[in-house]
Amino acid sequence: MRMQSRLRISLLSALMMALAGQPADAAEEEVVQGITAWEGVGQIVPTSEQDALFVGSFRGILFLARKEGTLDAAIMTCPGVAELNLQDGSQKGEGRCVIVTSSGDRVFAKWDCVGVQLTGCSGTFTLTGGTGKLKGITGESPFLIRSAINRLAASKGTASVEEAAAGIAFLNELKYKIP
Repeated sequence: MRMQSRLRISLLSALMMALAGQPADAAEEEVVQGITAWEGVGQIVPTSEQDALFVGSFRGILFLARKEGTLDAAIMTCPGVAELNLQDGSQKGEGRCVIVTSSGDRVFAKWDCVGVQLTGCSGTFTLTGGTGKLKGITGESPFLIRSAINRLAASKGTASVEEAAAGIAFLNELKYKIP
């Protein structure tokens, strides 16, 4: 009987020591697929006979491939700039984003891309930080954004055009970690 009590106490002590070494809130790590249909507004300015510059922002709801998750149905707003070649359709862009979750926590990100009109602008989407429960979030994903913005720019003949745009953005493999 005494031996069983010692064994139980030893097992209980070992379990408590093992649990004591673990943080109370374990880090959350996910790999998800995300998509957002977006609308944007900005200004297209011709910068040469064949080039134009788009400066503006786009906004949409980020949906994850599965039905729930920290970032599912978050509002994503991304200001940025894109250089457009009106003759060959090439483009490159970069910008920043803020993603606001339903709880009000925020994730900050940056993006860059290069590509061709209608085919898409491919690059990297990098999480740079967050607030609240998402403070310290890190992560990255391949990024593809599609729109017809070159076509809009090419159809205008004025010095500067205020323009609305729409498109879609894919985060095909968003790997993120919340400490």
